[in-house]
Amino acid sequence: MRNVKETLKAAGIPSDAAIDLGIAMDNIHKTLCRLDMQNRMALAIEPSFQPLFTIAEEFGRAEGLNAELNPQSYVHDKTNKIVKHVFHSNDNAIAE
Repeated sequence: MRNVKETLKAAGIPSDAAIDLGIAMDNIHKTLCRLDMQNRMALAIEPSFQPLFTIAEEFGRAEGLNAELNPQSYVHDKTNKIVKHVFHSNDNAIAE
């Protein structure tokens, strides 16, 4: 959370607010990471929840954590099983 907090403070956000925002972003990231793909997909199809994925992925990138959480960035086969992730076009492993 250190990188996000410092970025927010550098943008002029007061320290206490930067800490609170960092904690909130961390909690969103942790929660989405704990969800299985089926539950992530259930959230992702609802447009009003898309910002959660954006927040979590940006937090993950800033902190060097998992930043590939949105299931809409995955390629699915005819049975809706995840075949590969779009971000890794050379990755042929089947995701769970």
